[in-house]
Amino acid sequence: YKILITERKDWPAPKYGWLFDDHIAAYLRVLRKRFITRDPFPFHTKRIAFIDSWFVSYWCKEYDQFKIKPERFKFKGTPYEKLVLGLEPKDQQTNMKWIEDVDHLYIVH
Repeated sequence: YKILITERKDWPAPKYGWLFDDHIAAYLRVLRKRFITRDPFPFHTKRIAFIDSWFVSYWCKEYDQFKIKPERFKFKGTPYEKLVLGLEPKDQQTNMKWIEDVDHLYIVH
């Protein structure tokens, strides 16, 4: 597994700094905003969705419960359904449904 680090020349100490979830989340918001405004459209296709890192973390934690009893896992009426319908995050809705309108998901894991 590759660990992301970025050099920070302006730091008081000559060390490297780790990219944290909030750095990644901020950049995903920038990408999603560029996708929504489409001016100019910087991506190879319009059939994409960006998934926030906090949501992916939550998804991974819930997978253990899903694996135990998949029939008890509820999807309807949850944030998962809103994400799949393009209604999350609320301030950057795309209204693009996975499979119908989206072929590629971009996540950070």
